[in-house]
Amino acid sequence: MVETGLTELTISIIYFMALHEKYISSENTEYRGERNKLNNIFEDAYRLLEKIVINCEENRIYISRWVELIMDHSYKISKSCIQACLVGILQDNSISIAETINDEKIQDLVYMFKDDAKRNSPHTKFLKLLSAFIKCAGTVFRENQERVLRMFFQDESNEYRFKFKCNYKNTNEDTAEYNSELTKLGNSREVQIIYGKRDPLTLNEFFKNEKEVWNYFLEYVNLMADVCMDTNTVSIEAVNSMLPLQFVLVILSDPNVALVHQ
Repeated sequence: MVETGLTELTISIIYFMALHEKYISSENTEYRGERNKLNNIFEDAYRLLEKIVINCEENRIYISRWVELIMDHSYKISKSCIQACLVGILQDNSISIAETINDEKIQDLVYMFKDDAKRNSPHTKFLKLLSAFIKCAGTVFRENQERVLRMFFQDESNEYRFKFKCNYKNTNEDTAEYNSELTKLGNSREVQIIYGKRDPLTLNEFFKNEKEVWNYFLEYVNLMADVCMDTNTVSIEAVNSMLPLQFVLVILSDPNVALVHQ
C-alpha cells in the first residue's frame, strides 16, 4: 500500500528544511541551537523516507517522482542520510532508473563526489549510488554502465582513481611473461596500487598505510566489476586496460594477500 499521506508530509518537511538550510547554517552563534534542531529534523525526515521505501516497490515508484529534488539536496547538503535514501528509492526500481537517470544525473553525481572528496576522504556512498544506477533486480542498464565508465573511470580530471602495476617481487622489472601456474605466479610477482601522487604500494601495504581510503578502494573495484556486468564488451575492454585480468590472477594467487585484515 502506498503511504501517500505520510510521504507527502515527509517530503514537505524536507523541502521546507532544505530551503532554510543556508540561513540556519549561519556561523552566527545566535542561530546555533536552531541549526542543530533543524538538522536533526531534516535527517530524521530522510531516515523516515528511507524506511517508507524499504521492501515496498509501490512506495519506491511513488517517491521516485522526487528523485531530482533529493539529488539536488544530495549535491548541496553533505549528509549520508540523503544518499542512503536515494539508494533505497532506486534499488530494485528499474522503472524509475530508466525514467530518471541520464547523462546529466550521473555527471552531477560524479561532480558531487569530487567536490566532497576535496574536503573529506573519498566516500563510498557516491559509488554505491552509481552502482544502484547500473544494476537493479536482475536488470543491467548498459547505457548507465558506459556513462559511469566514461564519466568516472575514464575522466582524466578525476584524481581519485587508482592505477595498478605488476612487478617481480623485490625488483623493478615489468616485462616478464606470466607464469601459467598460479602458485608460482603469486610467489614471483606482486601487484602494486597507485593512488593519486602517492608511492606504489602492495595490497597489504595499502591496507596498513591507507586505511582512510581502504573501503573506498574496495567499493571502487566493485564498481569496476559492475560496469562490466552482463558481458558489456565495451566496458570489459576498457577496465582490462586499467586492471588487466593477469593482475587479478596475481592478486588471487599471492599468499600474502591472505594476510590482509589480519
